[in-house]
Amino acid sequence: MIQGNINSNRSPLGGLVPLVMFVGFFILLYFIATGIFKIVSALAIPIAVVAIIIAAVIDYTVITDYFKYIIDLVKRKPVRGIGLGVLTVFAFPLVFSFLAFKAYMRKKIKTMVGGDGEAVAQKEEFTEYEEVEEDFLELEDIDRAQPQSEPQTRRRDDSSTDDYEDLFN
Repeated sequence: MIQGNINSNRSPLGGLVPLVMFVGFFILLYFIATGIFKIVSALAIPIAVVAIIIAAVIDYTVITDYFKYIIDLVKRKPVRGIGLGVLTVFAFPLVFSFLAFKAYMRKKIKTMVGGDGEAVAQKEEFTEYEEVEEDFLELEDIDRAQPQSEPQTRRRDDSSTDDYEDLFN
């Protein structure tokens, strides 16, 4: 008879300990997430107010352009426009922070491109040029084209001529 390797010292509750640890880990994770959410939601309004004030001071047109974009999107594609409006309401700290960042970057780009705040396209800089007479290149008429002579045969040992020079014959 073959006897199997049976461990009789095993506890009937041995599989319950990992299950309890697994559930406990996710309960702990839930409490950490809700705590972080409470902190972030308490700071959301002050962060949004500061961000919108910064954006308005730096470049108020960023804010007006954003809301004009939403209104235009509602007119063109109502579902997307309303969805973006609702998303703006619920994610207002992120949107206002983005607008503040956009205003800051717009100001930086303006100062880097044009030293006095004007864009390069608005400055009037002219490039010097020289007017050329209209008939400066004399070409022969296509109708009166002369037949080309047959190409010259050249010797292999002649080093003074090559294929490039043959193009002009």
